Amino acid sequence: MKVHRPARRRWPDQPGPFHDLRAHHTTAHKEQTGEPGFIHIDIKYLPQMPDEASRSDVFVAIDRATRWAFLRVYADQGECSGVDFLNRLY
Repeated sequence: MKVHRPARRRWPDQPGPFHDLRAHHTTAHKEQTGEPGFIHIDIKYLPQMPDEASRSDVFVAIDRATRWAFLRVYADQGECSGVDFLNRLY
């Protein structure tokens, strides 16, 4: 017995099954490099260690062109921590 399955419909801007993702990757990579000064800032939770009363947060800044990284560990993600981090960064 033969089963008929209708063709999948895709929106016009959706990539097909053999879409080359490398072209997108190289374009995105070119945008990230260039003159130093384009900085990515991120905040992550650090796991609570057995000898600590609470967990900490790490603030990280990475220059996309030079891959230079700057980080500081704070007790919270509050406004004072963010301002202190930016003041120390610049």
